[in-house]
Amino acid sequence: VFTDRLTALSLVKKYKDSRFKVFKNRQDAEDFTKHTVNQTKSPSHSQISESGIEKTSTGIAVEKSAFRGPKPGEVVTLRRSIERGDTELFKTTVWENPRYLISSADTPVILHEGLRYNALHVAAISNKPAMCKVILNTISNPEFTQKLYCFSHESEETKQRRIDFIFDLYLNMPDKGNGESPLHFACKFGFPDVVRVLLEYPGVDRKLLNRYDETPAKVCCSRSKNPTPELKARIEELLQGLCYVPLLRSEDNTTAPVIGQPWSPDNILEPHDLLNKNPTDPQLTVRAYAGPMSPSRARVFHRQWTTPPSPSPRKQPSQSNPRREDGDKGLERIGRQLAHEMHVAWLEHWEFLDAFVDFSTEKGIGILEEYLLKQQ
Repeated sequence: VFTDRLTALSLVKKYKDSRFKVFKNRQDAEDFTKHTVNQTKSPSHSQISESGIEKTSTGIAVEKSAFRGPKPGEVVTLRRSIERGDTELFKTTVWENPRYLISSADTPVILHEGLRYNALHVAAISNKPAMCKVILNTISNPEFTQKLYCFSHESEETKQRRIDFIFDLYLNMPDKGNGESPLHFACKFGFPDVVRVLLEYPGVDRKLLNRYDETPAKVCCSRSKNPTPELKARIEELLQGLCYVPLLRSEDNTTAPVIGQPWSPDNILEPHDLLNKNPTDPQLTVRAYAGPMSPSRARVFHRQWTTPPSPSPRKQPSQSNPRREDGDKGLERIGRQLAHEMHVAWLEHWEFLDAFVDFSTEKGIGILEEYLLKQQ
């Protein structure tokens, strides 16, 4: 029974067909080992039963896999697709065979043997933020994990714990060189878009130390080709944490919309839990949000959205008030304009699409055009 995952991994690598199981506490692990010893039969040749359980030469039952591990040449092809940012080829490859991402030992597949880079290391060091998002979204996709563990007889809770463990390894696993995580790489080489993507996922360790006891913030822009003060300040601001400012409405629009407090993925509470609301009030849901942005900018955004600046006495007051005249989208119009002024991403929910979209972007226009073509 191990309490340190790295120690367990080092032992697993020494023996072919070996693997380990994760438990919530030590007592469960010890009970499992006692049960396994009592159930072990005499050694026999490897067998695969119809139930999807494979017995190794030692007589220990292991989970049968529906997919083979990738060959060295195939691993190189996948790595190069990540370096190019070819998301379509990457998705086609890993969805055809999930073992390109997750090994039989429930660990990230190593794409660079010398330095032991996994897919996220490669994407981060290649400055491919879109690829980073695709990798992490694929691993956490329930359909992907269901395909990978199609022969597993474990409970859904156990499967989820396995995926959570793998997801954490991808986000925070150090490489063999300087013991640095993907976030270290993104900060060190000065890639703010990659930093932003990584910080969007709960569980990323912003305080992780490398071999020289340096955090990602400590190595910020140390290997950047153009380490300007502005670039370093931008990354350091992102490392403070990412926040979103949500707008919440009731489903039937019978109550006034509410601008929620800045919310971070690090928070345990959901956005609607941050409101001091009466339990008898209608259920509120997020209908628009701005972000991600740093906590300091989120506070400024929230203050300006909730209390727009008063007009100058010398200027004529506006003839219209979006809050009053447009009960359905008035606050959205104000938030959208503020987001564009502060250069912050903005998304709002549109009923006819049943999706969050920003029509001021090329991506948003593309979604709208695709919808209109389907309606013809």
